[in-house]
Amino acid sequence: MGLQTVHADGIHESAWVKDNAQVLNQSTINQVNQINTTKLKQVKGHPQLAVITIAGLPKGEASIEDYAHDQMKKLRIGRQGWNNGMLLVINTKDHVNRLEVGTGLEAALPDGAKANLVTSQIQQAFKQQDYNTGVSELTDNIANYLQAHQDNILTPSGVKDSQSNPTPGVNSHSVVADMQRNQANVAFIIFLLVVCGMIGFLMYKFVIPKLRNRDQVTLAKQRFAQNGINDPQLLNQLDQFVTDELRHQHSFNVHKLSNPEWWYLLNALNLKQPISLEQDVKLEIKKGNPLYQTHLITSQALANYQTQLKQRQQANLQVVSNAAHNYALQHHFPGNIDQFTHDATRQIAMLTWFGLPSNDAEFQSRLANALELISADATLHYQIDNDADLRAKMRQAGIHNPDQYINDLSDEQKKRFVTNGLVNTAILFAAIGLIHNNHNWHDDNFPPMGGGFGGDSGFDASDFGSGFGGSGDDDGGGFNF
Repeated sequence: MGLQTVHADGIHESAWVKDNAQVLNQSTINQVNQINTTKLKQVKGHPQLAVITIAGLPKGEASIEDYAHDQMKKLRIGRQGWNNGMLLVINTKDHVNRLEVGTGLEAALPDGAKANLVTSQIQQAFKQQDYNTGVSELTDNIANYLQAHQDNILTPSGVKDSQSNPTPGVNSHSVVADMQRNQANVAFIIFLLVVCGMIGFLMYKFVIPKLRNRDQVTLAKQRFAQNGINDPQLLNQLDQFVTDELRHQHSFNVHKLSNPEWWYLLNALNLKQPISLEQDVKLEIKKGNPLYQTHLITSQALANYQTQLKQRQQANLQVVSNAAHNYALQHHFPGNIDQFTHDATRQIAMLTWFGLPSNDAEFQSRLANALELISADATLHYQIDNDADLRAKMRQAGIHNPDQYINDLSDEQKKRFVTNGLVNTAILFAAIGLIHNNHNWHDDNFPPMGGGFGGDSGFDASDFGSGFGGSGDDDGGGFNF
């Protein structure tokens, strides 16, 4: 029913969640999806609930109210005619939230009820930037409340609700009744749709791929001729590569290859090297990879580079080992420093930028970031492995595999939990929902959380990426927490 993917930039999306701020884990996203497919399916009219997180308002949006309003209009959440959509928007940068509610849910979910749904536990979770706990509990509260008060949801005029109208039959003024009175026309329309569908399938399966393959091969030949290379064998290899690539990857396009990528392809084919068009071109050029030079290179040039790269990587191992050892000492790593040095060096040696010269600014910057993350991860696991009380408390909170919990944290969360070899257990506990009313915990450790929830329009459902379908009227208002 919509997109369900993780983009290269890390943004999580599903049929009902778009995590632009990258603060929600897969468990929370799955829960929101499940609420729509299970709990809300049992509510009169089948309301729909979507969640969007943003790290700051987009350009042109004056307030979170305007943004939520615009998104409800654009995405069209809710069933057509029912206006029963809901959209929760969380702005992590400004620490504000807003819940837009369709007019079809006004009677069942008034402002007073919405205020009561935001419990002190949810408020505390948002203040502590524990968005997974806040979103999970708030969306669950909304679904439970609507289940208990669904009798207050009005059935739109001219729309039959299966729960409130169990008697079989068709409204005499409905579209279905008209179709039944014109069965011959309906049958003919269905026949045309089937025929058109079959023709479309055949075009998509057989005709379009051939046309596209011919177009891409022609484009490759034209680009090849422009390079002034007269090598029929290389041209045949290029044509075969394009054909094979189109067979396995429909998005491949010769026209979109940058000039270094194009020459990389020619050089790799000419020297019979494994081809990967997913490499970071800028990084490879910075390493000195001759396959990206804008002319055909010799096999000796490639061999020289590979030898030089191995020598550089060997020298980099010592640089990284020294840096890891010094980092562990300076930041008071609590475990075995030699083991940490060995593990950190092994992990960094597998990263794509490891082949850069060690005196390069990018190498130094990435090395510092990698050591900070590896140290934070190792410190967290060390304390969990050596603190039985901490493991017991995490299990009491429902985390039966603490090590896996740490593995699932984001890089920024791991860094935030650790300072100079010590785990800030207060922040860690808050993140897993163990601390909500600890008197030793000061709210001023986090920026204040403001904002409100309001009502807006409800809409019909489609996919998240291209709109949910339907339309509705606006309903303003809101409350603060």
